[in-house]
Amino acid sequence: MKLLVLFGCLLLVGCGDSSTDTPPVATAPAPTATATPRPNAPKQATSGGITLRVLAVRTARTVKFLEGETSTPKPKQGEHFVSVTTRVTNRTRAELDLSCGVPVRTVLVDSRNRTHEPIKGLSQLRGNPNCDARLRPGGGDRMTWVFLVPRSTELNALAFTDFTDTRKPAPFQQIQL
Repeated sequence: MKLLVLFGCLLLVGCGDSSTDTPPVATAPAPTATATPRPNAPKQATSGGITLRVLAVRTARTVKFLEGETSTPKPKQGEHFVSVTTRVTNRTRAELDLSCGVPVRTVLVDSRNRTHEPIKGLSQLRGNPNCDARLRPGGGDRMTWVFLVPRSTELNALAFTDFTDTRKPAPFQQIQL
């Protein structure tokens, strides 16, 4: 009988409200189409001789271009554009054509590790360098990459690689969004 009373007391003590109790686990929110800020995540990375710093991540239903038509895809039902504005610093030995060349290969990575390629026509995007505009070694410039993704996609990172040496590209680096 004493054993039952002692066991009952232990149960009651174990169920008490104590500051050392662990809080209940919250359920994860449904995936969203925008990036969730991660305060401690680095906002820049270096691959080979190229450093990218993320300045802004935005979503939009349309993309505004300069003059002329582009072959930009139109979002289907449930899709939208995600733009990632960066500052690119060139520490390679070569000039870089950011808008029309392939010295920096970028992809958007989602929570399921799927990659999303940038849309075509980035040189016609307002604020981006023109085609054949050369970013000299030691220089820096703003560059925005735009991706077309499903709205339900949870974005994780911008991944990129220094592709100035196509025979031996640098490893991909990720910047958490």
